[in-house]
Order: sequence, then structure tokens, then C-alpha cells
Amino acid sequence: MTVSTTHTQYSRYALAWQRCRDVIAGRDALVRQARSRYYQSTIDGRPQLYEQYIRPLSGQTSDEYLSYVERAAFYGATGRTVEALTGLIFGKDPSYELPSAIEGYVEDITLSACNLREFVSLVVTEEISVTRVGVLVDYPATSPQGLSRAQAEALNLRPFLKMYRGESIINWRTTTVNGAQVLTLVVLAEEVEKQTGEFTTDIETQYRVLDLTPEGYRQRVLDRSGQLIGDELYPRMRGEPMRFIPFSVVGGFDVRRPLLLDLVDTNIAHYRNSADYEHGLHFVGLPTPYVAGVQLQEGQTLTIGSSSAWVFPDPAASAAFLEFKGDGLKTLADAMTAKEQRMAVLGARMLADEKRSSEAQGTVEMRTAGERSLLAAAARDVSDTIRRCLNWMAEWVGAPADVQFSLNTDYGAHRLDPTMLRELVSAYQGGAIPLSTLFDNLQRGEIVQPDETFESFQAQIADAAPSLTTPVPVNGA
Repeated sequence: MTVSTTHTQYSRYALAWQRCRDVIAGRDALVRQARSRYYQSTIDGRPQLYEQYIRPLSGQTSDEYLSYVERAAFYGATGRTVEALTGLIFGKDPSYELPSAIEGYVEDITLSACNLREFVSLVVTEEISVTRVGVLVDYPATSPQGLSRAQAEALNLRPFLKMYRGESIINWRTTTVNGAQVLTLVVLAEEVEKQTGEFTTDIETQYRVLDLTPEGYRQRVLDRSGQLIGDELYPRMRGEPMRFIPFSVVGGFDVRRPLLLDLVDTNIAHYRNSADYEHGLHFVGLPTPYVAGVQLQEGQTLTIGSSSAWVFPDPAASAAFLEFKGDGLKTLADAMTAKEQRMAVLGARMLADEKRSSEAQGTVEMRTAGERSLLAAAARDVSDTIRRCLNWMAEWVGAPADVQFSLNTDYGAHRLDPTMLRELVSAYQGGAIPLSTLFDNLQRGEIVQPDETFESFQAQIADAAPSLTTPVPVNGA
């Protein structure tokens, strides 16, 4: 057991995370894996070899295989879906209320010029991509005693947030204390850049170990061999030892199946079909001549072109071009179409043009409700983690832990279609619903601005808006 030892749950999902990363990155990442023949990852501290996404055909040389892979067209449904889902969450800005003591941290929440919205966007993207991301509330290692809060903040000696990707959270341990699960150990793999020359650097892996000791929360940084780098740190909160580890994983420490894994695997299957399809097109699309009933002499070759003619003494000899017949390529094309439709069902349909469908509005809403609920759950999980971490930051500077933070979870589920809008207005006109109910529905349906108040809406109707009552005919017209 060494510091690089990974949790059993980590080992179970490492392959899935790598697939998600590569497919989201797109064609270049997949072709790069083919060019290197194999790529490495670490499981249980040991390098592992994974096979390529597209295996060589029987008898292919390296050059033929590389051409086979590079001809494949990659359908970037997964990457576009991640962008679309993140965009849905940030279609409205996060809503938050912070104690005045940490309001000034919003524009640089990481001490690296990243504001709160940008940081949360990165966390959301990670949660959607691999459904595994953690946030650490940290404090600068060098913190002289006796400084006022203003003096400390002037020196950037204040708490800040750090994000860790799922692959970096390699080990953890929880213990039951008074019936509750308490985090007692986290091991985080970090890649650090070390200068090796005037213009060159190298990337090394070190391990940040967070654990609880009788003396309180402790931080250590170890190298691959387990040797301590620098000093052990015991961060203090308001001068007292900390009795918890300020690290939170979105959705909890138990590793969950990536939200988009089915889409990722279908995307890979589509890519493999495309490789075979384009490979077939390459050969059947090239004119290939053949001759029959001809015995070539030793060393004799046939050339083709406007300056060459084939003349054979045997009248039964023949020459022609091969012609492809059969449904082989059509079968592959149909298979890719089916997978594109499946990817639409699995998430990429949010990027499709809904106008091409004749479905009723209610049918479309029902068809996408499941995905919206999963996305809303992810948004709530991220909100919980960010709220928890911001409260820790507030406690660290002696402010009350009463942070409010929430991400958008309304992705058009209540958007009004024209028919529903007419029915609501008609119900109001007929006295079936009060104006306040009409206002609530218009606001949820994004007809009225979300910050509009009922009082201002009512005043606008009274002062300037056209009447919602049915006009009375004049002279029977």
C-alpha cells in the first residue's frame, strides 16, 4: 500500500472516465490513440494498457491501419451535448446571497483570477462529463499570525476554492462518528510543472493527503515514493484546529456511473461503423480493372491510361472494371443512422431542430422530461457542494454560515406554447382565474421577465397595456 494506491471504486470506473474524456474531446483524441497504438493509465498504482477504440483488421500493416482509422468520420454528438447541457444550466445566472465578509472573493474565488461563475461552470462541466468532481476549500500555506482580516486579505491570505477532477480523487476513507459518516482521509493526485532547463519543463505527479488526526485537520504533500515534500500543515480556523476536512465531492463520495456513458459508448460504436463504411467506400469507389482469359508472360505487366491499349491474342479474353453490388455498405449506413437516432434519444437531441417533428408541445415536453430531471439533479448536487464550500469559507473568516446558492433548474419545462397562452388569457377573461394566476403562469412560461413583480405587471396593464377583455362589436361589425 503506497500513497498512489487507488480506492476500489476508483479502479472500477477509471476506464469509463477515460472513454468519456476521449469521446468528448473528439476525433483528434481518438486518432491520437490510434497513432500511439496504445495509451496508458494508472490503476492501483500500476500502468495499464488499453486497446484502441478501432482495432486493426486482419492482416493490416501499420500504414494501412492508420489510413483505415483516419478515414473514419467522427460524429461529435457527445461533446456538443456537454456544451448544450452546460448551456441549459447557465441559461440563467446562478442565484446566491453571501455574507458581506466574503462578497469580495466572488471576482477571484480561486486566487488565480477565476470568478465564482467561471469556477462553477467548470465544476458543472466536469459533473456532466464524468459525474465526478471535488472542491477543496484551502488557505495559503504561509499565514503570519496577528494580522487583521483586512491586512490578511490585502496579502491574499484568505480562503479560496480548488477544483479536482474525478481522476485526481484517487483514494478516500470515511468513518462513522455518532451515527454519521465523517470524511477522515482524501488522497488527491496533482500534476505540477517542474522547470528542467531555461526553456523546458517536465510534468511530475505529487499527492496531496488530507486527513484527520488527534491534532486536527492535516495536509501533507508526498512524492511518488511517499517522501514528504515541504512541511506538514495544520490549517486553523479562527485560531482553532479544524475537526473536519473541507473537501466536498459533488453528489457524495460513492462513485456514480457517468451520466453520459451510454451516449459515449454509442458514439464509439458509431465511430467504428464509420471506419468500416469509409474503408468500404474507399475501395469500391476506386475504379479497379480486371482481365480474364489472359496468361501474362514472366515480367509482363499491364498499365492503364490513354497512351496504353490491351491487345490479347485469345478472342475469348476479356477486360472490364469491377463493380460493387450488394447491401454491405447500405447496412453500415443504416447502422450509423440508427445509432445517430439512439444518440438523440440519449441526450444529443437537445441540439436537434425540434421543428422537423410534428409532435405536439406536450409530447415533446414529456419526451424530454426525464433528461431535464437528471440535469436538474446534477445542478442541485453542484449547488449543494458550492453552498457547502462557500459556508466553509465564511466560517474561516468568522462570518455566519448562511450562504444561499442555487443553479438554474428550469430548462423550458414550463415554456408556454401559443395554445396554452390563449387558454390562459381566455380563462382570465372569463373570470375563471385571477390576474395573479395569469401572471404566475406567464412568468414561469418566460413570457414575463423573471424579476418582474406582480404589482408592476398589474400597474402596466392598468396604465398602458391593451385590454385583455374581448372587444365589443360596433354596429354589428
